[in-house]
Amino acid sequence: MSISYRKAFLVVIICLPYVISNAQAPILRFKTISSTENLTNSVLVFLKDARGMMWFGTSNYGLLRFDGKKLVSFQAASLIDAKYITQICEDQDSTLWISTEKGIYHFNPMNFKREKYSYNDRNPYSLASNNHPYCFLDLSGNLWATYDGILQKFDRKRKAFVTQTLKSNLTPAQFKKEFKLGRSLVDTQGRIWLYSIHGLFLFDPKNKFTKFYPCTMARSVQCMVQENEDDFFVSFWEKGLYKFNARTGDFKLFAFKDQTVRDLIIIKNMQGVKYLLSIHDKINFIDVKTGKIQGSSNDKKFLWNIQGNYFHRMYIDKTNTVWLASDLSVQYANNINKFSIIPIQVKSKDFDDLFTARPSFLFQDSTYNYIGLWYSRGALMYDKTGKFFKYINQIPPKANFKSRHCINNMYKSKNGDLWYSSEDRIIIEQKGKYQYVFLPKEMATEEIPGFRNILPRKDGLWWIRTTKVGILLFDPLKRRFLKQYKIDNVGVYQYLGYDKQHQLWMGSDNGVYCYDAEIDDFIRKGVSKKIRPIEYYDQNNIVWNIYFDKNNNKWVSTEKGLFYQKNNSKEFNEVLDPKGSSFNTVYKCLIDGQGVIWMNQENGLVRYDQKKKVVSFFDSNHGLPEGYEGFGGLFNWVDSSTILLGAKGKLISFRPRDFTSSGAEKLFITAISADEKHVLYYGNKNKFYVDIPAQTKAFHIYFAYPFFNTEGKYQLFYQLKNDSDQNWKEALTGDVSFYGLKSGNYLLQLKAENQLSSTVQAISLEIRILPLWYETLWARLLFFSFIGALLFVLVKWRINYVRQTQVQKRRITETEIAALKAQMNPHFMFNCLNSIDAFIYTNDKANATKYLNKFAKLMRNILESSKNNVVPLSKDLETMKLYVSLEELRTSFKFKTQFYIDPNIDIDNFFVPPLLLQPFIENAIIHGFRKTRDSDSLLIIQMIDEKDGVRVTISDNGIGIQNNKLLEARRHTSYGIKLSSDRLNLFNGMDTIISIRNKSNDFNFPGTMIEFKLNRT
Repeated sequence: MSISYRKAFLVVIICLPYVISNAQAPILRFKTISSTENLTNSVLVFLKDARGMMWFGTSNYGLLRFDGKKLVSFQAASLIDAKYITQICEDQDSTLWISTEKGIYHFNPMNFKREKYSYNDRNPYSLASNNHPYCFLDLSGNLWATYDGILQKFDRKRKAFVTQTLKSNLTPAQFKKEFKLGRSLVDTQGRIWLYSIHGLFLFDPKNKFTKFYPCTMARSVQCMVQENEDDFFVSFWEKGLYKFNARTGDFKLFAFKDQTVRDLIIIKNMQGVKYLLSIHDKINFIDVKTGKIQGSSNDKKFLWNIQGNYFHRMYIDKTNTVWLASDLSVQYANNINKFSIIPIQVKSKDFDDLFTARPSFLFQDSTYNYIGLWYSRGALMYDKTGKFFKYINQIPPKANFKSRHCINNMYKSKNGDLWYSSEDRIIIEQKGKYQYVFLPKEMATEEIPGFRNILPRKDGLWWIRTTKVGILLFDPLKRRFLKQYKIDNVGVYQYLGYDKQHQLWMGSDNGVYCYDAEIDDFIRKGVSKKIRPIEYYDQNNIVWNIYFDKNNNKWVSTEKGLFYQKNNSKEFNEVLDPKGSSFNTVYKCLIDGQGVIWMNQENGLVRYDQKKKVVSFFDSNHGLPEGYEGFGGLFNWVDSSTILLGAKGKLISFRPRDFTSSGAEKLFITAISADEKHVLYYGNKNKFYVDIPAQTKAFHIYFAYPFFNTEGKYQLFYQLKNDSDQNWKEALTGDVSFYGLKSGNYLLQLKAENQLSSTVQAISLEIRILPLWYETLWARLLFFSFIGALLFVLVKWRINYVRQTQVQKRRITETEIAALKAQMNPHFMFNCLNSIDAFIYTNDKANATKYLNKFAKLMRNILESSKNNVVPLSKDLETMKLYVSLEELRTSFKFKTQFYIDPNIDIDNFFVPPLLLQPFIENAIIHGFRKTRDSDSLLIIQMIDEKDGVRVTISDNGIGIQNNKLLEARRHTSYGIKLSSDRLNLFNGMDTIISIRNKSNDFNFPGTMIEFKLNRT
């Protein structure tokens, strides 16, 4: 079937109900809310909110909410403390306005916050009365309240009810008499209709004008419903149901004269045709065109499972679900009639029982759609607009042979010829002329061939199936049968068709066969099952049809059930229901876009959802015609969304998607409590967050999936991650409780699985159970900060202590050095003064003067150097040279002095303790040259540059070290050397080795060599 043909025929199926007959009324199967304790004889008003939750206003039990699983009461001092609820409406913020005997409540169902508005005689902007004021919202979201002739508008900014001063087309006296306000209606155009005693008021909020539409002899409007833009149905107390036209202002009696219709709704069938559903003494289905009653709660033709003797209210929500309140229960219902039935209403001079003919095949060409009728009843023709064109009684029109009324199938060749399959011949229609093709004698038998469908081959030849003489190979150009494929033990050839790979398959009274081109014959394919032997299913198992899905899997409909062969598999297995039972006889099956199997059976249709393991059966109790039989009837896809099937005297169409959930239902959290206290949560879409107080013993999460479909079931599940048990668990009523969970973060997953929907609704809730104060992050940070600060203070104290100790040690060292200087300088000065005294005593004025000048200069250098712990080596050498010259002068030049300074030494930047060398030089002069010798006595002061310092050598050629005793004596007697050694250790920062040894092996004057090292600072 081409795409254009399918689209055209879809138009036919949509249009035929209106062209041929009236569509069938909805069938409402009611389901009772199990918890009816607070619902019997009490529900006054219904509302489905934006989230899909149902709210009930009652006369005794206050405000109730129903989510499909449980009923929750909101009658409490902190919530809605009123018992009698007369009106509920929802504003654009998804908050509720509730009319009660105590005033009007503004209630937020998300956080359970409420505001109460009531009458206050001291406040002119309070509510006009607490005695059941009626509130409603217009299409702009404005809130209005009415009570006994008073109309008020709510000012949201001021939170004030402002009484309206109204104008009218009535006199003041008439207006006062008629304007007794009760309920109201806001129509689809946004007009506000106010109920009155003898008619209706149309209120214009802009100019505050009320136009009165009177109804003669009527009194007290009971209910009102809008049919279209200008037409309404209005019920008056004990006066009947009237039809009101807003354009003309006319009221016309429609039904129930002098009776009271308590409530009224309009419901549509699957084709969009409207019906009135009214509460009178019973519930009635009324045709909106004629006013005739189509059915009632008494005859149960369209209303099933209704409970109640007296009915109060009806309500229809946006999903076309009907809600009903009675003296016994609250019920809801969906239209379970999802089938469009098209009666075949044509007349024929040859047949009086044409209405019993069963549509058996569908054929389409570019101009017409043909529907063949079984039992040799010809075919129906429709044009592409869906209009019935004509009835084909027989082919050819003037023929007189026995099988002229039998059109088993049709085919159109490339040249435009129409080929009709009849029982005993093939009939060719070519430009209004007819020709016959008969089976040749060598292929014929005593049985009538029973020609059926024609399948073209790639080589231009045709396959033609017959029911009794096999499969025939036919040349359409020569119009000649070429070969007959007849298989032993096959009674009837039931099916012939190609799979997705153009492989030819045949179904028969004796199983499944596949054509093998290599051997040019049909090979049998067993229909088997693991539980039973192959023979059980192969022998005498009639194969009615084979369906190839988009993956080329084979679905074989047989007398003994439905079988399945996966593509490229060799084995057929039976499709069983969830209980493991066979589906018994299946005439044909189709697979919809959701993978759901539809089976045409003897008395109805079977819908099998393999994924959800749900089986549904549809018969006359679900909208199919009485006495429906699937055998031999049409069962085909019209397009990707619509299935067409045939029954006796009727065509039936339906859309598989109408049998699934709309997907509008959403899973959401309704409340969270911790130790019986409400806890706020936040988030959006599918992810939410909540903080649970520390030391919470128990907390509860309530979630809902408002699903009100009487034909489907759903389940709620939850999973808590970060817990020891992370398996999915069922929440029967949507309540989840947790006890004694430790502080920390948890992830709660919630989901709902609906039998009628392939979509799994899921949301997540991140739960943070708050820790105790000492377990919090800030407490831990404070603790670690304190420890860190303490460690910092301790380390800082230790560093300061070490620094102070070092400073103290340095000060002690400096003090010691200063003390050494103080001890050394007087010693040296004492020797110098003795020398000056000797010069003066000997009356050597010249040397005394010279000595005194050098001594003064030496003292000045010493004083300058004493200010610092270290001085440049050049400065100290200058001082030493002055000192040595003084000693030479004092000893009358009995020795000479040589200074050798390594040129690699940077004497200006190499620092040494001042006067460090002086005691060693002094010791060499005093002790080394103690015994006089010739004037060749020599003192050598040498400094050699090394890697990490300077090597100092002080040598003389004096008497040397004679023995250990003398050495000890010298060490003890030379107090200056002891001081210099200590200074040297302090300067180098370590114990320094001072080497004192004989310079040579000369027995008399071996000399002395003192050697030590000065480190670089």
